[in-house]
Amino acid sequence: MLTLTPAAAREIQAAALRSGLPEDDWALRIAADVDAEGAIRFGLGFDEEREADLSFTDHGVALLVGAPSQELLSGVTLDFSPQGFVFLPPQESPEDLVAPASNVSRGSGSCGGGGCPSCSGTSGCG
Repeated sequence: MLTLTPAAAREIQAAALRSGLPEDDWALRIAADVDAEGAIRFGLGFDEEREADLSFTDHGVALLVGAPSQELLSGVTLDFSPQGFVFLPPQESPEDLVAPASNVSRGSGSCGGGGCPSCSGTSGCG
């Protein structure tokens, strides 16, 4: 499944603090989908657990992944660099940055600034 680098975990925890989230009472949803051109798009934001979610912790960060995103995120690493959050495909090193993500934001049933179509409107993240 998806993993975090220590740098990503630190930045996510800092974003939770800046957002005023209760200590140890939040989770980061990470979503992925495929656009019309076949490129994988990623989204992330603070959210609540849903019924079919995979819920786990990495580097002290509670993570949520919806069923539709689980296969696309298998083996992916979320890192943080001076350019922001980046998703690294399986077997890549942090120097091979592939897809910058939006800033982490508070979601209410969605991924906030995640950018995937399943994160917009009422459907929520996959």
